[in-house]
Amino acid sequence: MKHRYIFIALFLFPLLAFGQYDQSGNLTIFSESGDKFYLVLNGEQQNDVPQTNIRIEDLGQPYYSTRIIFADKRLPDITKNLQVTDMTGNYMDVVYKIQRKAGHIDLNYFSMAPVPKKYVAPANMYVMHYGRHSKEDHDRGRRDRYRHHDDRDRYDDPYPMDSRDFAQAKEAVRNATFSDAMLSTAKSILLNNYLSTEQVIELCRVFNFDDPKLAFAKAAYARTVDPENYFKVANVFSFSSSKEELNNMISANNNAYNDDRRGPRYKKPMDATGFAQARQTIKNGSFDATMVSTARSIISGNYFTAEQVLELCRLFSYDESKLEVAKAAYPRTVDPANFFKVGNALSFSSSKEELNNFISDRH
Repeated sequence: MKHRYIFIALFLFPLLAFGQYDQSGNLTIFSESGDKFYLVLNGEQQNDVPQTNIRIEDLGQPYYSTRIIFADKRLPDITKNLQVTDMTGNYMDVVYKIQRKAGHIDLNYFSMAPVPKKYVAPANMYVMHYGRHSKEDHDRGRRDRYRHHDDRDRYDDPYPMDSRDFAQAKEAVRNATFSDAMLSTAKSILLNNYLSTEQVIELCRVFNFDDPKLAFAKAAYARTVDPENYFKVANVFSFSSSKEELNNMISANNNAYNDDRRGPRYKKPMDATGFAQARQTIKNGSFDATMVSTARSIISGNYFTAEQVLELCRLFSYDESKLEVAKAAYPRTVDPANFFKVGNALSFSSSKEELNNFISDRH
């Protein structure tokens, strides 16, 4: 009997393990220049009307013999074998693009990401389930996607990727061969997912250089569920100029944007832990300009007490910087009646007078 249980366990274990992964992948092919085409997979034509953007779902094989037949008969057919799994055999959401270059047309890899649980197809995309290509199926698939999208919108706040999906997403970015491919893969993940600030930091750290880190960080900001913590992302950069550029982008966003996206909420000041992290992030700035831009980015997404603003101002050596931070923080202060205390951080009477006039002008 004992041996029988061992046999059953050994038989079931691989099945259970396999069930943890998606057992089918998706393939999207789009034409960068708008050339309409027919898609043939393993000898089966997928669309009856030529399209510029086709997505085929529920692909249960790792490889597919693919043929692109253009509506414009002057263009040659393209034939390739395409893979819908990653290097470890996990099924993925794969995107290829048709490109024209120097009079030549070709089908090139664009991005790879984990299979999304809920996919909302753009209006210009023709979506099919592999093996079924009637118009009724196409329309039903689109209705299902928008219904899922509506369900998601019922939540007050967006939710970040769960740990398993995020681990797969991170691995997909790592597996991309070149920096451009890594960046396009990372950006494609943002299309159908939200991230936490910590997840954005992890993905940024996959890149070796500041340029792709910055490009991804900028793209991810609007898809982040906790924008009030986004100042932490600046810590991944090697150069002050990169930190300043990200901080300026955050500050440039309307302060109301974060509040509107997350719904009505009480204007609560930063808690002790968050504020301590914010102070340390500002202190880590190499130059005064970097420290100011970091402070402004933190201020744009959070609320403060007058005492906290006073502490922030005291991180700076010069009145000019202190004044800039104080002025930025005043509209984000929960107890403006106590804001007179911030003047104690200023060294010169002229600076104190300027701050007082600034406050008076706002009433």
